Amino acid sequence: MQHNQLIIRPTTYPRAEWEEAIKAAIAEHGDQGLLDNETPTQWDETE
Repeated sequence: MQHNQLIIRPTTYPRAEWEEAIKAAIAEHGDQGLLDNETPTQWDETE
């Protein structure tokens, strides 16, 4: 309780360690390997 309010917080935070994981992936594979290759859609092919 804090100031007559019940405070509920997560014990962990989403994406808490993403920055470190991304830096490690870039160090290992370079920054070009993080995205998948483009997959053209039907719209791309007809327009």
